[in-house]
Amino acid sequence: SMTKATQPSPSGPRVLYLFKGGRQQRITGTQPFPTEFFYGLLELRDRGMNIDMRDEGELRALAGHTGPLLALACWLFPRLFPRFPVGLWFAALLARRPVREMLNDYDVLVATTQTLGLCVGLLRRLGLVRQRVVFIVMGTFPDHLSPWYRPIVRWLLGGCELAAISEGEAAHLTKVLGAEQAIHFLPFGADAGFWTPAE
Repeated sequence: SMTKATQPSPSGPRVLYLFKGGRQQRITGTQPFPTEFFYGLLELRDRGMNIDMRDEGELRALAGHTGPLLALACWLFPRLFPRFPVGLWFAALLARRPVREMLNDYDVLVATTQTLGLCVGLLRRLGLVRQRVVFIVMGTFPDHLSPWYRPIVRWLLGGCELAAISEGEAAHLTKVLGAEQAIHFLPFGADAGFWTPAE
């Protein structure tokens, strides 16, 4: 890989990866880590692409205080609708102006968890984020979706592109969501430099 001195200036569309907590600590820490858990971010960055990342903790800090009424609504909603596919509290957090403005500064959002993917899909459907959304899907949809779950999920993801990391899941998603849903197969590459045989 290129050294910092020889890396080109970032170019191309501005891409933001959205992660669960802990990814920043892995990059900035002293312990070695497997790079596959960044889903291509590090390799694309090394090639000069204009890529940033934020984790859930950073998004929460940027959103600030959500207020007691919203906190109450977000506590109550999952108790009234326990199988609703979107975490309302996190969707509301992402919808707050500081987070929304930051998200809309990018050309592409890459969501790497079910929570982030469904919440960003909801914001895009509501017109609160406008750019291309790629959701890396891993086990999001069970074999048998209830009659009401399927249309909600179809609507949420209709404005997103899905990337499945196995051929079986790509085929399952096409079956569940229909051929009109944009679904790509993204082969998952293990970090052979990290995962090596013991002596």
